[in-house]
Amino acid sequence: MAILEAGNININVYHYLGMLLFCQQSYQGFPSA
Repeated sequence: MAILEAGNININVYHYLGMLLFCQQSYQGFPSA
């Protein structure tokens, strides 16, 4: 259980970071476009 929970937390962290990077790139690219 602990291993699965840790894996789910890692997936959530990577998903959160990915969304932050995606939103940041979209925000930075919007004014120039």
